Amino acid sequence: MSSGLDFVLQMKDLHHEHLVRFIGASVDHPHCYFLTEYCPRGSLQDILENEQLKLDWTFRYSLMQDIVKVLNSEYQHGQ
Repeated sequence: MSSGLDFVLQMKDLHHEHLVRFIGASVDHPHCYFLTEYCPRGSLQDILENEQLKLDWTFRYSLMQDIVKVLNSEYQHGQ
């Protein structure tokens, strides 16, 4: 099984309240498209790179805690 297909299968089974829900993928070589839940404020990268958004330290700390929760949850499921 290719690593790309492995990745899609892992994403399909990944569910967490702090992650965008993965819906599916379409591969039309050489292009690969991912369909995810709609995020009205954009991606995390969009938010972090938006200089017009002023992120206070309470928000930043909360964001870091959410990331740690997801990573911890996935680490525990992987063992």
